[in-house]
Amino acid sequence: MRLILDDAQGLGSPVGSILVGTNQFIAQAIRVRKVLGGGMRQAGILAAAGIYSLTNMIERLQEDHINAGQIARAIDDLKSDVISVTNKVRTNIILVKVNEKFATSDEFTLRLKKVFEDEEKSLGKSIVVKASEIEKGSIRLVTHANVTQNDVVMAIQKLKYVVDEFNRAKN
Repeated sequence: MRLILDDAQGLGSPVGSILVGTNQFIAQAIRVRKVLGGGMRQAGILAAAGIYSLTNMIERLQEDHINAGQIARAIDDLKSDVISVTNKVRTNIILVKVNEKFATSDEFTLRLKKVFEDEEKSLGKSIVVKASEIEKGSIRLVTHANVTQNDVVMAIQKLKYVVDEFNRAKN
């Protein structure tokens, strides 16, 4: 068995991944790392952050899953032709289909990052949502340790605003 877990996002570590495997696999991975020149001095500081995350942050992962579910439900509740959730959200990742009749996935993610004056007046604040295009017609939203309940509410406001904007532009 081989598995790589990234603990830098959900668990709140500054950097890092965990490599899991048989003794033989780990020995081979260490050898390859050394052959390729990989290594760090004073890595204990970063390891300490990873150990802290594994010890103290696992239980709070459920918060990320709840936050992602809340965003996914809000998108579903829009009953929009512009965007729709494509996965059953069980983790902190929301996959969203963007209807290219309204916008490309790239246009949609770029719009989520921009704030215009009329939008700020309407929403009462500047809201930026970071999303990633994962393929043509699909974007990914991810919640993590630094996303608060207030951030979730604002992300939903921004998504609604942008969806309405694309709807108005089409009609």
